[in-house]
Amino acid sequence: MFLVKQKIYIRCREKLVLCRKKMREVKISGLSDNEKVEIIIDGTQEIVDVFIADDMVDVDKKGDLEKAVKQAMKNAQKKLQKELMKDMDMDKLRSMLG
Repeated sequence: MFLVKQKIYIRCREKLVLCRKKMREVKISGLSDNEKVEIIIDGTQEIVDVFIADDMVDVDKKGDLEKAVKQAMKNAQKKLQKELMKDMDMDKLRSMLG
């Protein structure tokens, strides 16, 4: 009985590692409303890169920059959710969970 549970645990762990690797390969770009800030995230929602237009780097525009970064991140997260749902197969998910 113990060996069966151990094998199941190992199999689940292997699938989890594979799933994480696949999620890290997904790259999504999000833009602010003014398109002057771009944030690229991976499938785990880790920020991969940030691009900021030169004219946004001004002390007087600090508030605008903060707002644009939030907008770009939110935009990227929405796109990521759509991308992940597109690839999700509910039958495959059920079989993984047992």
